[in-house]
Amino acid sequence: MTQSEKRLFLIQSLLKGRPEYRQVETPRDSEGQRQLLRGLMNVRPPQAADPDFLRVQDAYLQAETAARGITDLADLTPVQPGLYVWQGNISTGIFRFPNQPAAQIAVKTVRDFLAGNTSVKKVIFNVFKDRDNEIYHRLLSR
Repeated sequence: MTQSEKRLFLIQSLLKGRPEYRQVETPRDSEGQRQLLRGLMNVRPPQAADPDFLRVQDAYLQAETAARGITDLADLTPVQPGLYVWQGNISTGIFRFPNQPAAQIAVKTVRDFLAGNTSVKKVIFNVFKDRDNEIYHRLLSR
């Protein structure tokens, strides 16, 4: 299955699982499909998923990650020990939440969490836009 076929399979599966989205048309262009898939994944409720869906989703996301040049945590450079920024998918603009306050909330929440007694040793902030990447780097460099 090609990456396009995987993307279409995931979109069709997610649309089929939500009656309110059954009339949504799948864009013909790959960027439109990526945006639709991203949106559908963001609103999917926590529920059991078909094993085939999970297998295709894992393969699709691994290929997308590799295409961005990130294949392992070792490929990332920490901004501070245990804190990384990777340009990927923290969504704020699509929900019209201001980027700067969203980043401040996220960074404070992670720092507060890490200050507690936790077994978590590394956190990756997965951002989508260059502007968010700059904001997170600036906040985490303090």
